[in-house]
Amino acid sequence: MSSFEVTRLRKEGRLDEAFALAQAEFEANPDDVWAWRALAWCHDARCKGLAETYKSRPTADNLGAFLSEVDAAAAMKPGPAEDLLCDTLLWRVVSVLSTLGKNPGGVDVPTVADRVFAAVRDLHPTRPGEAYSALFNAFHRLRKDWPGYVGFCDWWDFRHFRPEDYVPETYNGRQQPVSLAEGAYIAYARALLAAHDGEGIRAFLPRIEELADAHPEMTYPGYYVGKLLLAIGQRGEAAVATLRPFLVKKRSEFWAWQLMAEALPETGDLSLACLLRAVHCRTPEHFLTRVRGLLAARYLSRGDYGGAREQIDLVVETCRKEQQRAPHQMEAWQREGWYAEVGGKGAATKVDWLRLTDDFLYADRPSCVAVVVGVNAEKKVVHVVYGRERQGHFRQPRGMKPCQPGDVLDLRMGEVSPEGRIELFTATKREGAVSQSDYCRWVAGEVTANGAHTAHFVGKGRDRVFIPPQVMTRRGWQEGELVGTLAVYAYNSKRNEWAWRIV
Repeated sequence: MSSFEVTRLRKEGRLDEAFALAQAEFEANPDDVWAWRALAWCHDARCKGLAETYKSRPTADNLGAFLSEVDAAAAMKPGPAEDLLCDTLLWRVVSVLSTLGKNPGGVDVPTVADRVFAAVRDLHPTRPGEAYSALFNAFHRLRKDWPGYVGFCDWWDFRHFRPEDYVPETYNGRQQPVSLAEGAYIAYARALLAAHDGEGIRAFLPRIEELADAHPEMTYPGYYVGKLLLAIGQRGEAAVATLRPFLVKKRSEFWAWQLMAEALPETGDLSLACLLRAVHCRTPEHFLTRVRGLLAARYLSRGDYGGAREQIDLVVETCRKEQQRAPHQMEAWQREGWYAEVGGKGAATKVDWLRLTDDFLYADRPSCVAVVVGVNAEKKVVHVVYGRERQGHFRQPRGMKPCQPGDVLDLRMGEVSPEGRIELFTATKREGAVSQSDYCRWVAGEVTANGAHTAHFVGKGRDRVFIPPQVMTRRGWQEGELVGTLAVYAYNSKRNEWAWRIV
């Protein structure tokens, strides 16, 4: 009976007959590659049927039958030339692992994962390849229940990710937050951190650093580079430089500031400022227990017992509301003599945490001088001129004192939309005189008017600058009064032109 007859019976659905004939043919001719392939494809067909049975009835017995057949298929030891067969077998495995992840049904997931991995690790699928990536995804979804995940990753080898594996997939019209490749690097880093595997961390660091450099659009690789550096005791410039781009993206997250504080020297004001910024993020208080504990320790190291007690009391009160016991360290501090003596004085250390952290975060961003030309107090929108024929607006940052027309600001900014919306990084009010420029200058002179007294100006001749009526009213100026004030080259939307005017 030839292998062609086995193939015919298998494709007709007469699998038991095909399998029996294939076995007999292979036993009679063990060196015949076609007899080998006929039997191997019969094993694959049996795997397919058992996988479908398990998917429809995910019981331990059905899973056991599938695993036995996978073991038998792997025992055939398909070589590199049988990549199509290996790819097909992987799809069977992926199908079953996906069902297992959704419905374990009382099965010991780590044991099953170990057995499947042992069966497939000697196969020779297409690498990189769709089936190979699907296999990774299937095991990746079991990572929380499987201690063998790191070993699987080492065998699978992240170099086999396809270009599309670096792009987040879309399900039901919504893009996933991370791609398969990024998720793999994150999970691997987490596993190393949880295991306190210093040797593994040192070996993995260059690989995740390479990922962060090659894919700046990814958010988390840089964060985990920083975490890994801290885990092996590397702090200072290397960790800070790595974490800074991540912090720019995640500046509204308390844990990002906490991580940066841990990377910086503990004795400096900047580390303290990062922790203070962390507790000022819009975060439920019960998430801030560890950050406030770090803050209390920093205040104690400075001898600022009032600041330490303030943080301890906030943590204890939060735990009381949550009906939880306060951390052991907080209770220990409460029993020390200084705690009762200091009372409720609050922090003696005064740190301009917003300015310090903003300056640190955007130190590489150039600043420019801007003049406030209008303020929408209700919407907290500030309109500014920031260059020659450059005008835009931004929402006033939280914590910044209200702006007034005529205020001069130092801005660090990103892109400006076609509508003039400024991507604002920092805004600081500038004190003192402003240098003359092609869009703002100091003017002085007598307040004059036109013949009808309907328009007012400062200066004479070609240096004369228009004073809008609302400015005359706000400043309380009168005709003939000598004034000195700032003029800006701003856009007049009513006249559709740029011109000098007083603000």
